[in-house]
Amino acid sequence: MESITLNQITTTVKSSKQSGKFNINSSSTFIQPFDIPHNEVNIESSSIVFNENFEASNYLINYIENEIIEVPEFFSDFIDLNKYYIFGSKDLYETIEMIKNGEYMNQTETTKKECLETLKNSMLDNLNTNYKEFNYKNTYISKTDITSLLNEKYPHMKILQYFCDCLNINCLYINVENKKYKLYKGYNQDKIKNNLVIIGYAQYMLPLVNIKFDSFSYTDLSKIKEYFKEIREMNKIGSYSLQGLIDLANENNISLKDDETSKRKTKAILYGDLKKNFEI
Repeated sequence: MESITLNQITTTVKSSKQSGKFNINSSSTFIQPFDIPHNEVNIESSSIVFNENFEASNYLINYIENEIIEVPEFFSDFIDLNKYYIFGSKDLYETIEMIKNGEYMNQTETTKKECLETLKNSMLDNLNTNYKEFNYKNTYISKTDITSLLNEKYPHMKILQYFCDCLNINCLYINVENKKYKLYKGYNQDKIKNNLVIIGYAQYMLPLVNIKFDSFSYTDLSKIKEYFKEIREMNKIGSYSLQGLIDLANENNISLKDDETSKRKTKAILYGDLKKNFEI
């Protein structure tokens, strides 16, 4: 007898063409706690019929703000789908806050808003100090770019490095569309407080949440990333020597000569070609 997964139940209910109205008087006595007891379901007596033609490859994420989203089926290779869900957070700040703060979802809307504003203001107000402390001048994007990304609702994933450094977290970003990952590690590894998995889909960056809000370990992140190809990002051009770029080009089968002139590429052109290759 195969067990029923949370994903199967969610998908079946959402795909049902039958509709009905239920008037249920809720009681705290019957509200299910986070510590879910293990019960066996009698499949033979159940009238539920699962859609066996469902193909995860054709259905990745159906984003709906403030709703639970089923995890893509191929994640079952490395996590128990009964223990995790994706949440339709409104922006990256809520994604981060929801994972690192287990009490966030139990708070009032006013308190939630205050939490998100506090997080954003902290990231912006301490930028000058952080930029120097994390040695960003030659290794990361400019302060102007960071400020711009922090004010965007759907920023580029590169801003995750700043979140990791400021909040002492590690973050595994997984793009479910191209099945690639990027592991961002906090600046002070001896002060790491949490390890996060963030799901990238379209313009969204969404939290992968444990139903009991248990945290991932760094070992978990290392194991999960093995199921994906790495997204490579280029640092500022000034952090590379010409020989360093040549070595990277050779490793990635990028020609050192211009196709039209047959002349050796300049450092700037070689850097640009590598950047395009890595960020696809």
